[in-house]
Amino acid sequence: MLIRDVAYDSLPKRDRAGLHRDIASWAEVELADRVDEFGELIASHLVTAMRYEEEFAAGASDTLSELRARTYRAALRAARRANALSQIAAAERWYRIAVEVGSVIEIPPRELAAIANEYQDAAYLASDPTIAASVLQRALRAMETVELTPDDELLVARLNMYLGQATFKLDDIDSARRILRDAIAAIDGHGPTPERAQLLEYLGWTYWRAGPVAEAIDLLEASVAEAQRCGDERTLRWAKHDLGIAVGMVGRVREAVEVMEESLRLAEEAEDRNLLMRCYINLPATRAQAGADVEANLALTEQGLRHARRAAAGVTVAWLAGNLMGFCQETGRLEEALAYANEALEASRAYEPSNVRMMLVYRALTHRLRGELDAALVD
Repeated sequence: MLIRDVAYDSLPKRDRAGLHRDIASWAEVELADRVDEFGELIASHLVTAMRYEEEFAAGASDTLSELRARTYRAALRAARRANALSQIAAAERWYRIAVEVGSVIEIPPRELAAIANEYQDAAYLASDPTIAASVLQRALRAMETVELTPDDELLVARLNMYLGQATFKLDDIDSARRILRDAIAAIDGHGPTPERAQLLEYLGWTYWRAGPVAEAIDLLEASVAEAQRCGDERTLRWAKHDLGIAVGMVGRVREAVEVMEESLRLAEEAEDRNLLMRCYINLPATRAQAGADVEANLALTEQGLRHARRAAAGVTVAWLAGNLMGFCQETGRLEEALAYANEALEASRAYEPSNVRMMLVYRALTHRLRGELDAALVD
């Protein structure tokens, strides 16, 4: 590795750019029958070559323009491959690069908007809300330059749905709800649609997250009804999940478990990995409120953590490991509880900083139960 690094650093940057481009070209030809499998390799070399060329480009050049076009196509292929393999973090990165480069080479507005929507469909659980909001706003600005068809109006509604969620995650709750309500109003003339069902679901989600919770229930019931009318199975299972959480929060716990278990069943049938992640977090916690067996909750949460680790879904790892820490504390498995506490804290520091203080308190409790009072005080 040292020899490699010294050799690489001794090359002029223009030579590096050319070599990265040559490797990508070789791979596209020699590995053509497995090009999807090597999509990230090819895209990585093209992105690196493009960054070097951009350092030297005084303005637009044919070489840089051609390289950007190739990089855009390669990044999009790598994103779709990573998404197909449930590699959420990698998919998020490559979609983001595809949107960035696509904007520079001025791909058609509808194509840019469709890719931004695809990016959030695949990776919204892993995306940084600041970056997601920037990508979505860029796509929405592009759509302002075209005369909208009915299909365009629905695509814009989906982008605003994700923008509302990203804005909520940035703690601008009022703006998030305004974005979502405006988007609902903009497609009122379309009749029952998946887009309206999804917007109602997301708006309800903001209310059970930030209150008042009672307002979430009507919105989520309306989302379920809209999804049933238009045959939107995706939103139906998601809205049922959120509805279960909301009714559980107002004390209707047994009803909540029933609705959320139906959501889990539908998610498993559809192999909806993003919803499964949420089920793994929320359903065991709700079952625990209803007095369910701790061992069953442990098994479901452990299953979820295995999936989250494989998908590199850091935020979900933080929550699931934290939940497992609590279940292990309940059952006296304090060695396992400490291991999960460490994992939850590490993932929180990397992906969910707002959880760090809470995870430190929980780990302190684990140390205390183990008789490690000095470590508990440090936490």
